[in-house]
Order: sequence, then structure tokens, then C-alpha cells
Amino acid sequence: SRERNYYASAVAGMGFAAEVDAVQSAALGGDRRGAEALVSDAMLDELALIGDAAYVRKTLAALGDCGVTTLSLGPATPDPLGAVAGIRGALV
Repeated sequence: SRERNYYASAVAGMGFAAEVDAVQSAALGGDRRGAEALVSDAMLDELALIGDAAYVRKTLAALGDCGVTTLSLGPATPDPLGAVAGIRGALV
């Protein structure tokens, strides 16, 4: 709902209020593809770690250097368990 949406509020608080409004309007209007198209690269970069293996390793190392100790993984790949194993290998 537009009035009670934790994720919309969180992302808006990260500086993407206008995009959140546009995405939410499209989604609540039934235009899922339109809502997806409204998500900017900048928003995606703030919310997800997407890239090739070298980029992911580099970014994970930087996060570790900053004190991050917990990750939530949702690999978008045909082999998610293999991806998690690769990430684990890069961290240890």
C-alpha cells in the first residue's frame, strides 16, 4: 500500500523519494514492467551488489574492511548454490 510500505520508506530515505513514488505508482497501477523500468542504475547500485566476479570480490573486500560482518545473499543465477560457494570462497 502507498501508506504503509517499509521498503518504499527505507529507499526513499536513501535519497530516492521521487523514484520510489514513480515506481510505486506504476506498480500499484498494475504496470509491473513500467515499475521495473523506473528503477535507476543509481538506485540499484545502492541496493544490490551486481557485477562480474572480480567486481563482487573487490566490493565484498571493501565491505569487510568497513566492518560489515553479515550479508543477505540472493544470487540471480541458474546455480545459486554455486554462486554462494564462490562468494564464500572469496571471503575466507
